[in-house]
Parts: sequence; structure tokens; C-alpha cells
Amino acid sequence: NEPLRNALDVIGIGDDLKLQVVIASRRPIVKASSYHPYFHFERIPVDRLRKEPDPAKDPIQCMLRELATYLHVPIAPGPCQRIADRVYDLTGGHPGCAKLLLLAIADRGFVIRQESEWRRLFKTYVLPTIQREMLGSLADIDLIPVFWVLSVFGGFDQRLLGELLQRQLLPGPSLTDRREVQRYARKLRRRLMDTYLVHEPTVGKSMYSINHPVSRVLALSMQYLSPDRYRAITGAALEIFTDWLQSAEISAERSITSLIQIVYHWFKALEMEKAAGAISSKKEICGRISSALDTYLSVLLTTINEVDWPSYFPQLRDHWHQAEKLREAALRATGNRRCYEKLTHQVDDFVQNYL
Repeated sequence: NEPLRNALDVIGIGDDLKLQVVIASRRPIVKASSYHPYFHFERIPVDRLRKEPDPAKDPIQCMLRELATYLHVPIAPGPCQRIADRVYDLTGGHPGCAKLLLLAIADRGFVIRQESEWRRLFKTYVLPTIQREMLGSLADIDLIPVFWVLSVFGGFDQRLLGELLQRQLLPGPSLTDRREVQRYARKLRRRLMDTYLVHEPTVGKSMYSINHPVSRVLALSMQYLSPDRYRAITGAALEIFTDWLQSAEISAERSITSLIQIVYHWFKALEMEKAAGAISSKKEICGRISSALDTYLSVLLTTINEVDWPSYFPQLRDHWHQAEKLREAALRATGNRRCYEKLTHQVDDFVQNYL
């Protein structure tokens, strides 16, 4: 894809569109007869499908209803919503994976009763597609294990890469000097940016993000196939971000980012506990995180100077409301939106009280 990427750089288009063009250019040209005979929809976005609150506009629910209509199978709004939510969850909105998954669900009469069957569909249709289409074209194949580790995180920056290198959670040379670690982390960040699978921080944020479907599918695969490694990385993330939050040397912006990342990884850790049977109540998950959030919000009062509260606490509220991965993690861990809404009220009340 290098000639195409160079041409796109000359044109000067944005990274998101650049990724769409690269993916579109790699889509195979095949005869119509080689597609699944049941499924024909006119257009599909090539980067990522996103949930819509209106079922009539939600892309996966629309495709699901179209497929059911073609097969003359009635599907009620409730099951349609539940299937679509699970498809989003398993694919991260990757359009090709979603299409393959919907076809497999249709072949099973739109009924998936066991969790083991969902996992089998994921391993058969979703993970191989991401590995082939998104990771298989990487020129720098040494970055593949790096993407696996970073998929567990809600975002990353150069400092986080350095922390992970020092903890030997990322592949790399054994370095003891902190300056050498940061130099290597800087080079690693540049290599990651060259893949077009990493998005630069948006305005007001400090963390880079991995292409969402890639991040979601790799993280979920690790949960299924290497749960101990997933727990270890999540535990390390909680340690790192907690240290950052409590450090007086960390900037206010990083403190805010750290708090959101801590809550995100708390949800991920408790989700694993729930899957292992260590937690039986969804209410318990929300209660534990709500209590922890109060503690971490109190830490912000000591790490950010009082004169800066009016400047930075509104940023906390804005970043929280924009944290899509946090919202999704809360929904997966608890199974309902009430917990995230409760935590959002906690943050809003905190900001209001100290402005």
C-alpha cells in the first residue's frame, strides 16, 4: 500500500479518510454469485459501523431486518436489538466482520442460545478477518504483538509506552536508563503512527488511540484465549494510572486522563471477575466502582491546585462524557446503562460542587 499512502499524503487528506481509502482499495473484486445468496445491501461504510439510538437508523439492526425479511423470518424488536448489540460487541463495528457474523446468525435461524456458540462465531469469522485484513498488511510485523498489548488500553502515549517497556509488557530491548527507554518509546510511537491504525489525539486530549475494531477484537480475543495475560495487563494498567493520578509531578491534564483510565480498567477487571464467577451481582460491580470513583475524585482535589479547579474540572466532565470506550466497558460489565449514568452524575456533581 506504500504508493497509495504516499499519494494520499501528497493530497493532504485526513487520517480517517486515508484509512478508508486504503481499506477500500484492498477489498476484493468478485462476482456477485460468490457472495452469500441471502444478503444484498447497497452500501456499507468501510471504516466502522456505529450504534444509533434509533433502531430504524442503526446500521446493524437495519441489515439484520433486511436479512430476516429476505428469508421470510419474523424478528421482533427485542431480539433484533439484542443480536445487534452482541454483533457490535464482538466486532467493534468492523463492517466486514459484522456482515460475516450476521450471515452466520442467519444460517442458524437467528437463534444463538449458548455463550459458547457466540465465542465460536467470533473465533471463526471475526478474529481471522481482523488478522488478515487489518494486521496482515502491516509492513512492520514486529508491531503486531505491540498492538495486542495496547488493545487492552483505552489509549496510549509515549510515556505509557515507556512504562510498559520498563515492565517488559511490550517487546523490546532490555533497557535500564530512563532516557534510553524514552528514546525507544519515541521511536515506537512513530512506528505505530506509520501504520495508519493509530489515530492522533483529538483537541484537548493527550492519548493516541488504536483503530476501534482492531482494538476491540484483539482485546476480546485475549480475554477468551489468554485470560491470565489479560488480567496481568489490566492490573498493570491500574497500577500505572493510579501512580500517575497520585503523583504531584504529573500535569493536571494527565491526572484527568488517568482517572478516566482507572475507571475504565476497573470495569475491565471486574468484567473478568464476573466471567470467572467471582462476582454474581451487577449491582456489586457498580457499587464497588462508585465507591472507588469517590476516592479517586478526592485525590484530584489534592493533585490539582485549587486555583486551577475552574480550568481543569470542566475538562474532566467533558472528557468523561466523550469517553466512548468507558461507556461501552461499563455496559459490558454491568449489562445496563444505569451504572454508567450513575457514575456520570457523580462526576457532574463533583465538578459542580468545586467550581
